[in-house]
Amino acid sequence: MSLRRPLAAAAVALIAVVSWAGGLGVAVAAPTATNAPATSDVAVSVPAPTPAPPMSYPPIPPQAPPAASAGTGATGGAAGGIGAQAGGAGAPATEPAAPAPAACVPKEPVVPTAPVTGGGDASVDKEVYSAGDTVTAIASGFGAEEQVQLVFFGEPVLVGTFAADATGAVVAQFAVSAETLAGSHTVQFTGWCGSTSTAQLLVGVANAAGATGVQGVPVWLWWVGGGLGLIVLAIGTWWAVRVMRAPASTEAVLA
Repeated sequence: MSLRRPLAAAAVALIAVVSWAGGLGVAVAAPTATNAPATSDVAVSVPAPTPAPPMSYPPIPPQAPPAASAGTGATGGAAGGIGAQAGGAGAPATEPAAPAPAACVPKEPVVPTAPVTGGGDASVDKEVYSAGDTVTAIASGFGAEEQVQLVFFGEPVLVGTFAADATGAVVAQFAVSAETLAGSHTVQFTGWCGSTSTAQLLVGVANAAGATGVQGVPVWLWWVGGGLGLIVLAIGTWWAVRVMRAPASTEAVLA
């Protein structure tokens, strides 16, 4: 009995609510009171989401690579990619031409007071000369048909000026003066364009028999001669000692 009264009151209240809702146009189902437990199931329908249509974009046309700008010179090669590295091996740089040697202005040289060192090599036709002999001296390396001065040393004596041939070679002949001192001397060729060549020669003296002897012999010849003399002396001494120590029978046989 205790449960029926509250249920009846709830039913009355529900009817009142339904009546009020009916004025609003809302249909509410009247509840049915049963002895079953008070349960209420509410079904909620959720509509499925509508997928959005895929978005389409216009195709992007391919872009052509930028054209290389053709430059000129060193800047063009760097900016346009045209050069020794980008375009392959470039043409080698042209070396500036060596300046042509200045043309010689021939000028007669001054007679030198001493022979030069470090010039070219000349030659003479003999090893030893005496007063009155003819010396033939030969040098080369001068200009074609160049004038060449010849000087004779010890005391510088100008022998003369001779002309080179078409190959630059020059041949000079002169006689040894009677006043020339015995010993070593130098002849020097000097071209009018500055080239030089030298040669050494020996001058000897004639003895009473007419043979030519050489004074002023180099020191090394004296050393060689002295060494040979000592060797001969040592051999002679050894032989003498050997003979003196020989047995008496040997001496008798020798007698």
